[in-house]
Amino acid sequence: MAKQPGDDECEPLTAKLAEMLWARGHGSTYTDIGARWGIKGETVRVHLRKACRLLEADTEDEAIAEAVRRGIFDLSGPGPQPPTVWSITDRGEMS
Repeated sequence: MAKQPGDDECEPLTAKLAEMLWARGHGSTYTDIGARWGIKGETVRVHLRKACRLLEADTEDEAIAEAVRRGIFDLSGPGPQPPTVWSITDRGEMS
């Protein structure tokens, strides 16, 4: 069954997506990120669009800001040390 407005759980933001967002927040290009993951830059763009949808953001900058706000990562640190998967509720809480 598809998620409905008001459902407590949203699709999880994976560690890979979190790391890609963190790298973009530090100025890495799609090509740079793709080289780290062994994928093309255009594929990175596709992944980042998914991260935007999961964080309900219109732009990558908004998604990065929302990830920081939710405590998914901190741009002042060395990089995300995430669990395998985060589950983000409609209330912005992680579980």
